Amino acid sequence: MENQTKFSSWKSAMNNVRMQKKTFDKNPIFIHPSIFVRMEELAIKQKWKEVVGDLFAKHATLITIENEILYVTVNSAAIKHELTMNKSNIITRMNNELGKIAVRDIIMR
Repeated sequence: MENQTKFSSWKSAMNNVRMQKKTFDKNPIFIHPSIFVRMEELAIKQKWKEVVGDLFAKHATLITIENEILYVTVNSAAIKHELTMNKSNIITRMNNELGKIAVRDIIMR
């Protein structure tokens, strides 16, 4: 009798595991889309220094991206002008570094 009780509880546990697996297969873990946006923004921030170099990177005080537009706040008018003049090269290099088209335009502030 005791063995039957153990067997039935084990069988119940196995059925529970099977049900959970079926539920997981039908409904995989949901990750909010904003997490992917933040991950992409972080990747762009990390590549910024490689793309523009140390001198220009240290003058960029704030970098954000929204709708494939990169907003860069710069603390020097001369650096802002230089980055603006090289905007198309920066966009091309950034997208090549990321391996996809993630930046379509850059707005310097």
